[in-house]
Amino acid sequence: MGHKEYSVTNIIDILRRAKAKDSFRRIARSTGIDRNTIRNYL
Repeated sequence: MGHKEYSVTNIIDILRRAKAKDSFRRIARSTGIDRNTIRNYL
């Protein structure tokens, strides 16, 4: 497993989608970021 850094715009996109009540799976599919990573950011 590697360490990958995400840009601020990616994080803002995740937060915006979470506020819009999108599921972790839907956010992961649209951004290409793993579900567990999204869960960690939220």
